Amino acid sequence: MESTTRELSDVLENNLGFAADEKFDISIKDKRAKAGQEFALVFLENLSSVIDNLSKMEFKVLIAIVKICQFNNVYKVTHELISKSSGIERSNVTRSIKKLKEKGYILVDEETKTEFVNPNVFMKGSLHLFKGSNTYRKIKEGKINSGGLPQAF
Repeated sequence: MESTTRELSDVLENNLGFAADEKFDISIKDKRAKAGQEFALVFLENLSSVIDNLSKMEFKVLIAIVKICQFNNVYKVTHELISKSSGIERSNVTRSIKKLKEKGYILVDEETKTEFVNPNVFMKGSLHLFKGSNTYRKIKEGKINSGGLPQAF
């Protein structure tokens, strides 16, 4: 397990310029999350897309959004709040969110105007419950463009 963690850290450091020990910690565990513990599923087959297609700032903003998003990856917060919670300048947040939408990492349900992180990369909450949601149905039916990323679930 330690070697897998080190390999992911190396990829992020070499491709995005992150130093794992100064900005974030990557750990892969075979254990279940404890009640009340924050976590997000990461679909490794699409993680390489994140590394290859996002700038360092876009990646930071995406991670900041994942940290604050609600169940089913929905986030209903202002760019100002994302900026304050992450320490990233508001103008960088706004610019990065625009790019993340263009690249398909943030999706928009045009019917409800709800914005959410593409569940094919990160999933916050229960995958089982997500599969019963309207968002999942709309993605499967093509009513919400999933950004061209391979279906992870």
